[in-house]
Amino acid sequence: MFSRETFLELAQISARTCFDTLDWIHAATVARNSRHWPVAWRARRDQQVAVLLGAVHLRWGIPVFESMPMGGYGGWYGDVVDSSDLECEWLSRVLFPVVVLCGRPAAHDDGSGIHRVWPSLSCRHSLQETHILDLEPSAAELLSSVKPSVRSYLRRVDQLGFVFSSGGLELLETFMSIYASGRKNWLKKPVSDYSVTYFRALLHGGNSEIWLVAHEGATVGAAFFVKGDKDVLYMASGVQKLPGPVSPMDALVWSAILDFQRRGYSLFNMGASRGLESVRRFKEKFGARPQTYSRTVYLFPAFTVALHRLFVWLRS
Repeated sequence: MFSRETFLELAQISARTCFDTLDWIHAATVARNSRHWPVAWRARRDQQVAVLLGAVHLRWGIPVFESMPMGGYGGWYGDVVDSSDLECEWLSRVLFPVVVLCGRPAAHDDGSGIHRVWPSLSCRHSLQETHILDLEPSAAELLSSVKPSVRSYLRRVDQLGFVFSSGGLELLETFMSIYASGRKNWLKKPVSDYSVTYFRALLHGGNSEIWLVAHEGATVGAAFFVKGDKDVLYMASGVQKLPGPVSPMDALVWSAILDFQRRGYSLFNMGASRGLESVRRFKEKFGARPQTYSRTVYLFPAFTVALHRLFVWLRS
């Protein structure tokens, strides 16, 4: 099912994460310089319905299905609680030569179940990590979970002269300036380095927003957030160092956490650290806890690859 309308229709069956959007797929197209087609699968069992959202792109001429692309977690959602048997059944029928499935945090699947129905299938399994902050507790409880050395500072954020603003495309140029400037101060470059066209693609559908923080009349920090129905992803940021014990990014992130909580969001996803200990410490001082999720790459038999190459050639 490749239509935009079908994707959007099925995405409404259950609450979408920040990754389950067409904006995320468009951004993957920009980042990889390879077109991604949205795909939505519906599975029915008795009176239950489950949905798997993702995208297909060509890698070396071979169709690859991902749920979701570019590091986003996905998985089945809907009425079906136990999706392991459902996933095995779906994989035994799917025709894509390469399938990449990502579960949701704390929901692990080692990918072994499918071998009961397709013993010749090859798969590569790994665990990914992200940092999750539960926004269900009260603001006071959230503050109590913050690292003690930072807690007293956050209590005084409103008295330190910070001015916050938020918006969309109109703030992109300012965000990119701060983001690019902040990258120069990184001791170790992260895996992902995003372009302005990537962020513009994410902002296109209105599911993302930019926050700016100013101090003494100058913009000194910026952050980019991607929103789902109930979760928010802290995607990227940049900050200028100020003299003294003043942290614009601590102030911005904490103020954003409280604002998203007031708006009804229940999870604040601070993303992965990928071996950057300073980044890990920054996230965990707000009370975010590392959670793992599974990522499995299924490589189907060679004849399927040949069949799909023929299919692509016929469609071209």
